[in-house]
Amino acid sequence: MRLCPFCTQTLRDDATVCKHCTRAVVPVPVIGLTQPLTAAFLMPAAVLVIGIFTMLISAVPGAPRGMVLPGWLISWAGCALLLKGSGAVVRIGGGFILSLLMMGLAVSCNAAR
Repeated sequence: MRLCPFCTQTLRDDATVCKHCTRAVVPVPVIGLTQPLTAAFLMPAAVLVIGIFTMLISAVPGAPRGMVLPGWLISWAGCALLLKGSGAVVRIGGGFILSLLMMGLAVSCNAAR
């Protein structure tokens, strides 16, 4: 809800004419998500986050170092599920490239350790 700039009466956000003074007003643009977050997005995103944390956990002092490869595989699956492409080649190939970049980050974190 908002106020009319002419008569200060309450208007809906999408109103183009004030119902009280009948003057034209500019509607307020609605900013927000175009689609609600659904399980179709949240589940692959969760898989991707788990994969990233699994890769980066080996950078923690005292943690096992063998977690980079499993984390890379998990993040590859998450990337492939998140990418919306024209087919399996775009999804799997793009997920592969993105997960390789993340694995490079994890390896560089491990090298600094």
